[in-house]
Amino acid sequence: MFMETKTSKNRATFSLVCYLRKSNVLKSGEVPVYMRITVNKQSVLLTMQGSVLPSLWSQSKEKSKGKDKAAKELNLYIDAVKSKVFQIYRELEIDGKPISAQIIKDIFLGNVKPDEGK
Repeated sequence: MFMETKTSKNRATFSLVCYLRKSNVLKSGEVPVYMRITVNKQSVLLTMQGSVLPSLWSQSKEKSKGKDKAAKELNLYIDAVKSKVFQIYRELEIDGKPISAQIIKDIFLGNVKPDEGK
């Protein structure tokens, strides 16, 4: 899912992309899912807590194509993480706080509280 906010004088460009990093194949043959958070052309990677067989991944939908319970749980998890990251971005934007990909990642991971800023 590609979410973007266009740049104006005070707005940041923001996007989220989930993808597989095929160079990191696990013993099971599955590949970890990553999320790239981009703000104003600066990106950070977030390792998702899930993996999937490359043949069961839809890059256009950024989700697993599988129909089993594990695939459905992974898709729900991806949706929840995207929603939370986008919510963090919107709250920073509404509050007029500095926005960067690293700040969003730190808040998501709990390394910094939203009201602390940077």
